[in-house]
Parts: sequence; structure tokens; C-alpha cells
Amino acid sequence: MANIEGELKEKCSKTVQAFKRDLARVRSGRANSSLLEGVMVEYYGSSVPLMQLGNVNTPEARLITVQVYDAGAVEAVEKAILQADLGLNPSHEGNLVR
Repeated sequence: MANIEGELKEKCSKTVQAFKRDLARVRSGRANSSLLEGVMVEYYGSSVPLMQLGNVNTPEARLITVQVYDAGAVEAVEKAILQADLGLNPSHEGNLVR
């Protein structure tokens, strides 16, 4: 009985965590940096999470910015955001992708 209860708690916990992740990605009209959490960028021949290539901020209610650490990765970050099909239209100025 304890084994079944433990297994049920584990499965329920995983389900709740997945639901929280899905809710964080819902577009609510306000910018949320979690929209970009699943975006992978092709960087020097390998897929790297966007969050590892730059600092993601939401300076305004409807704006997400990514301050890319490496200037050579700016275009790859912009392309990855477009290909993620999130309904975002990125543009860049220097190392900053909006």
C-alpha cells in the first residue's frame, strides 16, 4: 500500500510541475521571460539553451530583451526565436535582441 501511495505522489508531483511550466508559457498580454525557456539555439554546431547565451529581461510590460554575451551569436539567437514559432518578432541592435 505504501508503495502505491509513494508512486502516486511522485506521478502527481510530476504532473503538477509540468502544468506549472505550461501555465508559465501561456501568453497573457504581458511579457514573460519564461516564454523563451525552451528555445534552443544552434551555436557552433550544437544546440544550446537560449538562457545560457544571454541575459533575458522584461524591461517593459510588452517587451522581452536578450543581452547576448557573444556578438557572434546574435543572429543565431534571433533566428532561433523566429523558428520557435512563439508569435514574437525579434530584432537586434548590437548585442541586444528585442
